[in-house]
Amino acid sequence: FFSYGIVGLFLAMTAIAFFFPQKNSFAAQPQNIIIENARLDAIGGDIVFNCTISITAENELMVLLKDGAVIELSAEITLERKRTMWANATLDSRSYSSILRHDPLTRDFSASTYLGTKNDSSKDRNLTRLLYNAWGNLTFPVSSVQTLRDQDPDSEFVVTAKFKLRHTEVP
Repeated sequence: FFSYGIVGLFLAMTAIAFFFPQKNSFAAQPQNIIIENARLDAIGGDIVFNCTISITAENELMVLLKDGAVIELSAEITLERKRTMWANATLDSRSYSSILRHDPLTRDFSASTYLGTKNDSSKDRNLTRLLYNAWGNLTFPVSSVQTLRDQDPDSEFVVTAKFKLRHTEVP
């Protein structure tokens, strides 16, 4: 074991995690984030990424939220100029966060959304309706059209969208 160094330690930790799974953990259950209708649009002088997000295990999410869990959907949208000899050059990167909670007194689910300087909050007793209103039609500013015009006209660009759904306060 010790002769394998870091690789051996990683394999041992993986084995321990496999044999002692967490109970009642949202991360331990199989989850899928479904991204639909993903597209890039030019609106005015900005390039935006539009999509619809839903999850497959909505009932399990509802149980966790009612038990006091706080769940975060985060996204990072990155615009890069493609290069052949070196790593791609990052031209712009934006972050997004949406926090889901349940209030046991009012029995409302709430979604607080943070996109740069724009903050939005909504509440609903119906989690399905809240998720549709909060994540049903997301628009992420990627960059300005001028940023692309300032580049070499023969350049190719890559937009990467990374989404993560996680339990923010793991016990």
